[in-house]
Amino acid sequence: VVLWALTLVLGPVAHLGPVYLGIAVALGIGFLWHALQLRREPNRQRAMRLFGYSITYLTLLFLAMGVIAVVHHP
Repeated sequence: VVLWALTLVLGPVAHLGPVYLGIAVALGIGFLWHALQLRREPNRQRAMRLFGYSITYLTLLFLAMGVIAVVHHP
């Protein structure tokens, strides 16, 4: 939850706009869903799914930040 909150705070602080916030909310929901699944059923398979999603989560967030920065400040 703290990770998700920090990614949401980054939007207004870095002036990334509503597109970034939408992406951060959507990806954060997916992250929280995977985390809750792991909490309900703690096993290695769930942990690896969360780990794999976390890599995708961060990659897509950084990609969104990069694209938005290039579009707003060419």
